[in-house]
Amino acid sequence: MRGHQSLQHNHTVTYDDPSLDFAVTDPALSSESRTTYVEKGVYLQDHVDFGQGTKVTAGLRHSWFDTKAEDLASGTSDSQDNSATTGMIGLTHEFANGLTPYISYTEGFVQNVGTTIDGDVLDPSESTQWEVGLRYASSPDLMLSAALFDLRKTNVKEYDLSDPTWSSFTQAGEVKSQGIELEARGRLSDTLQGVLSYTYLETEITKSSDSSIIGNENAFAPNHQASLWLDYDASDFAPGLKIGGGLRYVSSYYATQSNGRVTDGYTLADLAVSYDLADFTVDVGVTNLFDKDYYNVCYDSYGCSKGEGRVITVGLTREF
Repeated sequence: MRGHQSLQHNHTVTYDDPSLDFAVTDPALSSESRTTYVEKGVYLQDHVDFGQGTKVTAGLRHSWFDTKAEDLASGTSDSQDNSATTGMIGLTHEFANGLTPYISYTEGFVQNVGTTIDGDVLDPSESTQWEVGLRYASSPDLMLSAALFDLRKTNVKEYDLSDPTWSSFTQAGEVKSQGIELEARGRLSDTLQGVLSYTYLETEITKSSDSSIIGNENAFAPNHQASLWLDYDASDFAPGLKIGGGLRYVSSYYATQSNGRVTDGYTLADLAVSYDLADFTVDVGVTNLFDKDYYNVCYDSYGCSKGEGRVITVGLTREF
């Protein structure tokens, strides 16, 4: 009778021969939430021409906002229904020499997306804006414009700095924004036209339950913004071909209303090409043409998030 010998082989696990045969425990569910927003509105506007260059535009809007935030993990929820009537009125007068001064007053009512750290839905923001401006058309090929504005906005949302996940918000009482906008647009030649614009903006938090931020600048409000865009009709090279390109400049700004850290400014280049072929038009657009690295936002005591890299979009349209 022959005996039997049992052999046992010990297998050593190495990085190039891993063993994946082990149990994995599902992680605990940290959060599960759902927020529903419903917006409805009725709008009425009238434009009256009194002759001799004087025109008035007036409008009314009534808005309804329904918001519901649900914590599906705990089974709790918070909801809010808001409504408001807002109006606008503007007066312009066109002189024979090409000057057109205007003045306008506008009210706003905007729903804020998000919740507080306690799960409460945010209140809507309300705003009032005065604007005075002047447009000057020295010729059919050139338009110059300048505008001064004063904007007051309530319940402006802001990241809650006590939330380490940066997913909840607080709201400032009132933010004041004042500035000037300048623009020149026109045709430089038979094949070249362009737009040059500049905005200077000053913001200040004038009311808040947090007294430490009163007097600070508002978040995401750069003092300077400028852009240049040129369109070139390249039909001499290829019939139906148009090429556009430009630059966008945004100065530095704060990411939070506590003004704890500055996000550096940046300049980006964009490109657009359009080609007409029979009944079709092909459009190619490229933002951040040179794929420049820049920061979109830098939080006070957190890291920075990068801005959007190069994005290429292609569109095809057909006329019927």
